[in-house]
Amino acid sequence: MICASPVYLARCGTPRRPEDLKDHDGITFRGFPIAPEWRYRKDSPALAVEPRTRLAVNSTEAAVDAALAGLGIIRVLSYQVVDELRSGNLQSILEEFAPEPMPVSLVYPHAGLLPLKTRAFLNWTTPRLRARLQAI
Repeated sequence: MICASPVYLARCGTPRRPEDLKDHDGITFRGFPIAPEWRYRKDSPALAVEPRTRLAVNSTEAAVDAALAGLGIIRVLSYQVVDELRSGNLQSILEEFAPEPMPVSLVYPHAGLLPLKTRAFLNWTTPRLRARLQAI
């Protein structure tokens, strides 16, 4: 999900196409050794365009805080900004170009019988996670 604060969008304009991002400030998340590209789709093959990096951070929380402060555009997973979007403190942009949603998996080692603690956690987490992701 690509989003920015209303203050940033009022000051710098709202990108209408992924190609417009090259003229905008971005907040880059560098939490992985290799940062994934900002990819988009529409009726054509996927393309990759990124805003110019104004700030690089190593946590999603720092990226969201910087976007809330009006420093630039961020790309995060939807569940990481659901509250900010609902409150209007961030606005989603370029939604029609969003890539396909990524699946979420709960991963655990499977060797014979599943420990009761693991089963209890999965039974408790799965419906809550599903409801949280569907509410976005």
